[in-house]
Amino acid sequence: GTSIHHALTDNFSTHSETPLKKKIFSPLHGLSAADIGGDEIIKSLPLLVPFLNILPKEWVPQSAAEWVAFQTLCRVMYIFHVSALPDLHQIVLEAKGQYQDYLKKIESCGDISGLRDFTDKMELYLLTPIALQEKTLSQRHKHTGNWELSGILSEEERNLLAKKVLSPYTMLELLKCSKHWHDRIDHFQRNIESAAPDAARTTWAPLTEPVTAPNGVTITPLSSAKTLKKEGADMHHCVGGYASQCMYQTQHICSLRLEENGETIARSTLQLRESASEKGKRTLTHVQNNAEWNKTPDPRLQKAAEWYVDAIHNGKIDIDWENIDAHRRNNQKIRNISSLGFDPYNPEKCAEIFDVFKDYLKKSDKRLTLAQWEEKTGVRQMIAGFLKDTCSTQYQRQEIRPAPRPL
Repeated sequence: GTSIHHALTDNFSTHSETPLKKKIFSPLHGLSAADIGGDEIIKSLPLLVPFLNILPKEWVPQSAAEWVAFQTLCRVMYIFHVSALPDLHQIVLEAKGQYQDYLKKIESCGDISGLRDFTDKMELYLLTPIALQEKTLSQRHKHTGNWELSGILSEEERNLLAKKVLSPYTMLELLKCSKHWHDRIDHFQRNIESAAPDAARTTWAPLTEPVTAPNGVTITPLSSAKTLKKEGADMHHCVGGYASQCMYQTQHICSLRLEENGETIARSTLQLRESASEKGKRTLTHVQNNAEWNKTPDPRLQKAAEWYVDAIHNGKIDIDWENIDAHRRNNQKIRNISSLGFDPYNPEKCAEIFDVFKDYLKKSDKRLTLAQWEEKTGVRQMIAGFLKDTCSTQYQRQEIRPAPRPL
């Protein structure tokens, strides 16, 4: 029954781990739950504190509609923050207190959940080759066999690097770039294949032979980068980029089809993850099963996926783990090139890949060569500093703001 002003004062001014700054109190004086959008907003207030604290006093929401838009925007900001690590101040300043209008602009960019895929591809094609090149000069990583950026740099270093690359982008710019990339993902994959033909020849052992579930769904494990790319192109999602996870890690991708009278009436892509128990027995975990455009698949396809995993665990479908492991060990030997799909030590090939990717960067970057982009962003110097353990004080002392808790 108390007012929002008094509730916030009692709970956040002195007793919270994240106290609410006093400048926030006055615009909320006398307001009730209904005034700021109802009980849902009240329950979310503790999670909104990190965002409220960085608002100028005049930008605190003034109506229930603005509070609802502000809460929704904070959820968007959280997703964006953990995906791309920009400064939260930058995101809030873009809205300028006009939360309903700004939210409409964000929603016009489509589903923002795909932002992680876009930033991951930026890391893979633009930053990983630089790290691999600089890695050969570093005693710290000279003998490691991990060709993923996560195996070369620490999480803190990767966060600083992402912030360095993405901080010049506004939130809307990055979301528009991500949308452009997703809208043209088929075109992008074709151009990458043209620049990196080696990726189309990479293979691994299939999980099983193709099998048919009792309900008639055909389950076909995919075992090459080429078939993954075709699956991704046919289904309009990003499974075409999962070759590395299948070749060197513990992911398995299957194509599911249901046919009637010789025609496919339903289709989905199943991702399974392999793991081992303490006793050494291997199990498979269902990661995702998506139809075209990442939509929910036909229930019959979902039932077939469940049957497939259960049949493997119950021993009704045999898996040749020794063969899978042998292929995996052999693939590790050629991973320096095949994991990326091109030779990361070949300057001409790296420049060609950059020319493909830069079409999805902000307008000012599309005119740059790879060398110019590296100089503009300073990423090569930064990565070299990390790997030589002589990172400049400038990079070492950059503050990484902790992400607020998810809403």
